Amino acid sequence: MANRALYFGNDQADFGAPSPVVWGSPFQGDPDYEILGAYEILGDASASPQMKAAASALLAARGKVVTTTSPRREYSQVLPCTSLAITTLATREIQLNPQRPFRPEKFRASSTHTAPFFVITAYSIGQDNQFVGPGSIPVDLFSEVALYSQIEAYTANLGSLITLTVQNIDGNTRDFRAAFFGTSLGN
Repeated sequence: MANRALYFGNDQADFGAPSPVVWGSPFQGDPDYEILGAYEILGDASASPQMKAAASALLAARGKVVTTTSPRREYSQVLPCTSLAITTLATREIQLNPQRPFRPEKFRASSTHTAPFFVITAYSIGQDNQFVGPGSIPVDLFSEVALYSQIEAYTANLGSLITLTVQNIDGNTRDFRAAFFGTSLGN
């Protein structure tokens, strides 16, 4: 076992499945080193009693495993756009800050109060524009009576803003009322 670097860790957590170690072969092209996990040493019939004792002692001393908690459930939820009075021909930027990871899948605006009077001139999640080209979109396309108005946007992770820029195209001051529907991730 000369020149063998012992690694006492959790290969599953550190490298994902399967472990990159292939017994009897060098690790990443270096013939002098190979990585052994503590659980592999304990389960290896050819491991010496000293190696097994060292692995057991290390596991006992460092019995806590710190990992990142990943979301376990998906929820269908709504992210409201606050009702805003927007004057004639004015443009407003609406910033939404979801409090958990959220992927917008539908955008809806009232067909009687909002849709006929507004266009969307920009829509981004974080720094990523969700339009694939320049231009504006009539909000009519996203009313509750519109057909085929699904969207498949990026996921807004914690700290990412969803920014919607809208313009009032009517001759009167109008309220902008809308919401995003989509999937949020939680524990």
